[in-house]
Amino acid sequence: PRPPRATSFAFRHHVWKAGTTSLSPYLSCNLEALPVPRLLHRLPGRPPGYLHVGSAREPLSRFLSGFQEVYARALASEHSRCRAFGVPWLRLALRAGGADGAGGGCPIDRLSPADVARVLRQFVADVGCGVRFANGEHLLSQSLFLGGNASAPSPVDMLLRLESLPRDIAALRRRVGHAAPELCPLGRERAQAAKPPQVPSQRELRAVLTADGALMQAVCDLLMTDFLCLGYPLPQGCAVGGTRRGRQGRAVENG
Repeated sequence: PRPPRATSFAFRHHVWKAGTTSLSPYLSCNLEALPVPRLLHRLPGRPPGYLHVGSAREPLSRFLSGFQEVYARALASEHSRCRAFGVPWLRLALRAGGADGAGGGCPIDRLSPADVARVLRQFVADVGCGVRFANGEHLLSQSLFLGGNASAPSPVDMLLRLESLPRDIAALRRRVGHAAPELCPLGRERAQAAKPPQVPSQRELRAVLTADGALMQAVCDLLMTDFLCLGYPLPQGCAVGGTRRGRQGRAVENG
């Protein structure tokens, strides 16, 4: 198949938790973007003559949003909640929230700050050890998605960053010569108030990381490829390589 010539660029890569669910239809509607799904996967390599565009998000914000996503989805499904007792971090969350794993709806209450900290520490450890759990693809590296999940990654010509999205979209419009008015609105990520009340907020999760330097470094180690390859500054307290100690004296070794 050949891509349509009515468009001048391809929004090529779907990056979980980096805005592509909203950006793909927005760009297709307003800028005639060549969409991500299916078509590009059937093309023989990189279509020539097209600007290849991807999206990116500050890695720590994306990671915490990914945690909220998998937690919310587990809470939304009775089957997921009850079978999740084999996943260490979610087993801990469910037990801390009052679920017993024996059926009957597996209810869970809002976690205390201390339990939020324990669950997040276990979550980071599980991700680092490659523990499989439902919707874990939301935690995969953005660099992996942007590279096309291939041993020979396809170059990306331009990134739309969530932190500067209006400016980046305006730059894309200028670059591809689209001056037509906007027809379709851009969707937004769910606000915290729209998420299940049991799901810890980003503010709560960041407070845990601020209080535990070793845990913050462990998260940064998981995300280091995205920080370095996508040009995002490291959060305060993180470093490239070495061992960092948190305020509570725990050490996290790289590797």
